[in-house]
Amino acid sequence: MKASSSVASGLPVFAFSSSAVPAAAILHLHDRDWVYLPAGANKFRRVEVRDGDMLPGNMQEILSGIAPGQQVVANALEFQNSVEQQ
Repeated sequence: MKASSSVASGLPVFAFSSSAVPAAAILHLHDRDWVYLPAGANKFRRVEVRDGDMLPGNMQEILSGIAPGQQVVANALEFQNSVEQQ
């Protein structure tokens, strides 16, 4: 599982080469699971995902919603809280 990273809006954004993301990248809200994707120029969009098994290293398998290699915000709850405070 190789990851490349960048920083957007003060929070790390990762692109993973497999179909797994850090468990913290998933926001559980209203019985659904979401991740935040960069949408250019300090904008982000929330995308629903279907998660699978927990994997070693605190990684969460993603079954659908994003493709391997897509960038996601590494910590969805921290990101949402920072957006709500602005």
